[in-house]
Amino acid sequence: MKIADFRLIPSLPERATNPELERRSRLAVNVRKQLQKLSDPVSGHSRRASWIRVGQDGCLSLSVRYGKIHLELAKGKRAVICKDIEEAISFLRTVLEEVEKGSFDAQLESAAASIRNALRKRTN
Repeated sequence: MKIADFRLIPSLPERATNPELERRSRLAVNVRKQLQKLSDPVSGHSRRASWIRVGQDGCLSLSVRYGKIHLELAKGKRAVICKDIEEAISFLRTVLEEVEKGSFDAQLESAAASIRNALRKRTN
């Protein structure tokens, strides 16, 4: 097959961006990355980017982050303790479902506003 056999267009069409959907998509990608790290800890595990901490008792502490901001999971609660990897995976799958439904949109908007304000202060 040759390039000319494909349907070519002059340029990429303009992207219709919806900031809410962009933030939701970005968070979903990061949740999937954390799921991958838990499912296959050997391949590319980076502790620096991990949302998970292992306690002395073997329990896993986990928070959902958007950038450096820990998102609120319930009123005043920003982390969860899981007894093992399976529970942490189950939690992240639940978070992913909620993200895709739009349940985190208010937290994402607030986090994005905080990030924008911090960037404005740094550039001024």
